[in-house]
Amino acid sequence: MGATTCDETSSTYRDLIQARLDETAGLTPIEIVGDFIPTEFGIHANATFRLVDPASLTNLRATILLYEDDVLWDGELWQHVVRKIHDETITLVNAGDEVLVTLDQPADPSWTLENLHAVAYLQQTSGSKPILQGALLPYGDFDIEPNQRIASIPNGD
Repeated sequence: MGATTCDETSSTYRDLIQARLDETAGLTPIEIVGDFIPTEFGIHANATFRLVDPASLTNLRATILLYEDDVLWDGELWQHVVRKIHDETITLVNAGDEVLVTLDQPADPSWTLENLHAVAYLQQTSGSKPILQGALLPYGDFDIEPNQRIASIPNGD
């Protein structure tokens, strides 16, 4: 489905989105959790797609998408420039089923790592091809657990 102008596109898709929200009461049986870590050596992202409630879902495609903001090109700053798309066909049958999808991408020296972001979404690839759930993947998942007790400084107590 396409449209020719911004106003037409907005109106067309707004109606379709509202129809889908009305159909599902705005709820989805899918949960997505994960994170991403961009380094100079490479970008690692993972997302776990979990079926939390019983549902009959077929033809599922899980996607992790990396995008960059503030990309200077031809004298203009561009936002949400897609840098990598990784997708896999997955199966979720029973409540509690989950699938881990991982993306490992070499770092491109032309990318500004601080401006990278990652999203994950689950789409049904049949029928009207609805996106069932989406999530912004947060930067990193770090816990610090020191192996030994740390003394206070400067008193040492």
